[in-house]
Amino acid sequence: MGDLVLKGRTRPTRMFEPLTADSAEDAAMQAYNDAFECLVRGSDGALSAFADLYATKPDDALIAFYHRRLAAGERDAVIVMEAK
Repeated sequence: MGDLVLKGRTRPTRMFEPLTADSAEDAAMQAYNDAFECLVRGSDGALSAFADLYATKPDDALIAFYHRRLAAGERDAVIVMEAK
């Protein structure tokens, strides 16, 4: 899901979404993993990858979250939590 820096902490913690065996092999999940890897690497392709995903799955909250972040200029997977 991303690297969260919790309020009061300085180091990020990688967060994961639990998946079923079926969803882990899903083509959409592979596309998400590829887009997320672009984001982690700082690739310029991350925005277009998440835009493509968002176009096909606009109701997916995590995809929408990253699409909004990237569209707003964020360029990494580190999410700093300002509040509890």
